[in-house]
Amino acid sequence: MSTQRSCWERCSQTGPSVSVPGAGEAVATETVRQTAAYLGAAIGSLVNILNPEVLVLGNEVADHLGERLLDETRAAFAEQPFDQPASAVTLRLSSLPLDAVCRGAAAFAFERFLDDRDVFGPVSRARGAKQRARTETTNGG
Repeated sequence: MSTQRSCWERCSQTGPSVSVPGAGEAVATETVRQTAAYLGAAIGSLVNILNPEVLVLGNEVADHLGERLLDETRAAFAEQPFDQPASAVTLRLSSLPLDAVCRGAAAFAFERFLDDRDVFGPVSRARGAKQRARTETTNGG
């Protein structure tokens, strides 16, 4: 079994110091640097292939490490060879909640459910009839 641990394993095992790696925690600082180097290389490839204007980083690691990871990633990204200057691409942290993918999948599934009139139609008609009956009772009609 390998003793080499992934960046996420190192981040999760360093606890609260991960959120402030500038505080002198050597493992956390090295983890941020290494993660940023990998991200910078990957982003460099994406920019050369896709030529985006904006790239948004977002997951639990980016959320916990925040601006420190973003700054280090920008520096690593700037060292990559480009057809255009690195300043032409904006790197940002996501403002979406961490469970945005789950929320989107649930909304998609729920939307499909609502569109299925064979399933949802009878429920909707029954609820409408109950609502009309309550309104008539309340209005004395």
